[in-house]
Amino acid sequence: MFEFDGRLYLIRHGLTQANIEGICLGNTEVAVVGNELERVRILVDRALSGARLKYLISSSLLRALQTADQLSEYFTIPERNIDTRFDDLNFGVFAGQHPMRILELQPEIYDHRGFFKYDVPLLGGESLHMLETRVTEGLKDVKGNAHCGNVLIVTHGSVIVMIHKILSGRDYYDFYPAVDNISHERVFRF
Repeated sequence: MFEFDGRLYLIRHGLTQANIEGICLGNTEVAVVGNELERVRILVDRALSGARLKYLISSSLLRALQTADQLSEYFTIPERNIDTRFDDLNFGVFAGQHPMRILELQPEIYDHRGFFKYDVPLLGGESLHMLETRVTEGLKDVKGNAHCGNVLIVTHGSVIVMIHKILSGRDYYDFYPAVDNISHERVFRF
């Protein structure tokens, strides 16, 4: 279990057209839609006012970077870092496709509940276990930098669910389904 001196806040990137269509994005580069960045600023302002954010970490993917840029400027966050360990689950050959395509081409990845098996990687991609390993390493570095105060991570639904799993010691699917776009949470005191 991780123990820190500040607070960890998680924000899912702004809405994309692929999110609207229910597409698995993974490492596919897409921008947030229309006036979404202004909506992000307004909603997050309400949620995080008074948070005194000192450090922002963003996924390297465009949709997260756009969201992070908006938040970094608005909150005047002094330190910022881009960390690929907080990138979305790598969907491999299924990136940019509808989830039904996974069921058609790789049905063995699903368990009896209809969820991804934890240790089975997507074709050309990664498993949830692989995602957990890289996110855990990223959180170790966040802990090492926690002296700087409250931290905001702008990332993806799969990563936010994984952070809940890692920090709580519970099952990944206790926190599934995915997190809504620009949802915000103060996860744990850290």
